[in-house]
Amino acid sequence: MARYRVVYEDGVELDDVRYDLIDRVRLRKFIVYNKEGFPSLTIHLNPPQRLVYRERVEATQGGGVVERVTLVGWQETRNGVNFQCIFAVFDDGHIEAVNGFRRDMKWFYPVKFRAEE
Repeated sequence: MARYRVVYEDGVELDDVRYDLIDRVRLRKFIVYNKEGFPSLTIHLNPPQRLVYRERVEATQGGGVVERVTLVGWQETRNGVNFQCIFAVFDDGHIEAVNGFRRDMKWFYPVKFRAEE
């Protein structure tokens, strides 16, 4: 699992807070770290944007990991329409972005949103 840091509006920074315990009202920045411990992606959030974070793994039938991808981004609802910006951070360091989940792309298929998202 990727390491991350949350930064709240009052400047408080916490590492690897359990996802469901993140205070989304105060959250202003979400930082994902690479394997070497350096920041690879920072998401800046402004209300009413809501954080979205998932880990996806492609594994062999024997359970070996082929590829691991961290999805992070935000969604918000404006005038009854849902907008999303999603980034995929790959283990090799490259990052891809889409403006919403897509069924036609391997890593960007839709997630089941949690109540806090």
